[in-house]
Amino acid sequence: MAHLLAICSRVLYDKQILDDRQYIQTVVEENDAIKQQLRRLKMKYKYLELRHRMECVEEFITDLWENIINPGENAFDILCKLCNCDYEYTDAINSIEGVYRHPYAACCGAECHLVLTHDEHNCPKVHFGKKWWNAKDITEQIPVYLLFYTIEKVYMYTNGWFDEAIFFWVIENFLAPYTKNEKRLMRDAESFEEYYNESETFSLENIFD
Repeated sequence: MAHLLAICSRVLYDKQILDDRQYIQTVVEENDAIKQQLRRLKMKYKYLELRHRMECVEEFITDLWENIINPGENAFDILCKLCNCDYEYTDAINSIEGVYRHPYAACCGAECHLVLTHDEHNCPKVHFGKKWWNAKDITEQIPVYLLFYTIEKVYMYTNGWFDEAIFFWVIENFLAPYTKNEKRLMRDAESFEEYYNESETFSLENIFD
């Protein structure tokens, strides 16, 4: 009898262990899903916070695009490479496969951060690619924010009229501090941290190390 009770007790104990493991796994999966949802909400919040500043300099991209700095390389190419922003260009605006990803505007299915094109009036149009709207964490979107931060500075210091000397001066004084460890931001200049509204929730710690 005692032996039978011991067997029953062992069976019940093993079942409880199994149930507990399954419950723990369920909690872990639910927790991961909640964390991912929070990350996505934070990305949407940051986009809405900076959207206006990004849109304000979008038209200036045409100036960057039309100014050839090196053979086969224009000013926009240079900034994208320095910011590690992956982009594509197409002159066939109707070929862009649009996708709806609220609240992001003008999203498309291309496997990059941005797709640049021009409409029939030669106005630039920036589309957000899959690397942007499908990012798993806001750190994956930083290259785009850094790009628009730099574009804004070029626009501001050239008064909207592209100048190659000022273009490289902006790169050296505003972008280089985030791409070269030995470079420091000049005094009283708006840092990328300020542009990005860095906070405890939206920390940039270790991103530019």
